[in-house]
Amino acid sequence: MDKSRVYALEQARKRGIQKSICVAELVQVMEFYAEDMTVDVRPLVMDEQEEGYKERPPVLKIPVIMLGSLEIPIRPWYKAGDIGLAVYLDQDSDNVILSGTDSEPQNRGYHTGEHAIFVGAVLCGGTPLEMPDNQTDKALSAGMPGQYVTISEEGMKIRSQKPVIIEGDVHIKGALFVNQIPVPWD
Repeated sequence: MDKSRVYALEQARKRGIQKSICVAELVQVMEFYAEDMTVDVRPLVMDEQEEGYKERPPVLKIPVIMLGSLEIPIRPWYKAGDIGLAVYLDQDSDNVILSGTDSEPQNRGYHTGEHAIFVGAVLCGGTPLEMPDNQTDKALSAGMPGQYVTISEEGMKIRSQKPVIIEGDVHIKGALFVNQIPVPWD
């Protein structure tokens, strides 16, 4: 075999190996399962075929990452259409996710499409997210216009165009102001 044919075959083999390795990709949520914190997603970047491009198959029931810690979790709620990131783990981690302890992998695949976790959300297509203008404010938003909570050195602010409902006892230490007017109490 001539050297150029050997080289071309070796390059094709390398491309095939690289194509089978999954690291991370942008995906769109098809379904969110709150009871077990998993999502079904569809990859957004199409797969190149000889005749053009085609959609890739969905990735089903992948675990969702929560922010914070187990003591102070921030539990996300996703809906169909949300865009996030599927990150493919080095090895099978099903046993670790089920047990929360050191575990051997159930199979020996590396960076396969089977071992994904979902990290969301990514704003795409110019989708606006209304948040405070002050960059030093730490903010939490549910993605609804005009509604968010901010925490800064100046204090905590709840901005809402709808009623703020507090269930349970409210204990106030310090002064209470309504429209910047102090409200006295005993």
